[in-house]
Amino acid sequence: RVICLIDARKGLQDIDTDFWRVVRSHKRTLQVVLTKADVLGPHELHDSVLRIMMQMQEWSTEADVHPYLHAVSAQTGHGMDELRANLSTVPFVVGNGEDDEDEEEAQGRRSLGGRLPP
Repeated sequence: RVICLIDARKGLQDIDTDFWRVVRSHKRTLQVVLTKADVLGPHELHDSVLRIMMQMQEWSTEADVHPYLHAVSAQTGHGMDELRANLSTVPFVVGNGEDDEDEEEAQGRRSLGGRLPP
């Protein structure tokens, strides 16, 4: 499972959808976590969650998208226990046994400024 952190104040950015495309191309499960949940008021947070969930629903027809959206705050700790519990159910795998990165993966890494995990 690949985690995509989205700033609640900014919403879904082009770089996020680019990242989602790379995740989809590698047939990985995408999980979205909304950060800085404490910065928005309840109505703004609800609207932000709704917009992102609608995007996730559109993507779920083409890719494996984890159905739950976590809204968290590192400042207040809101949602962190739930996120930790959810992540603790995911098997931890180091690498995929392949040493060579194919050109498509290398291009995806370069297009996202090298921010893709290996």
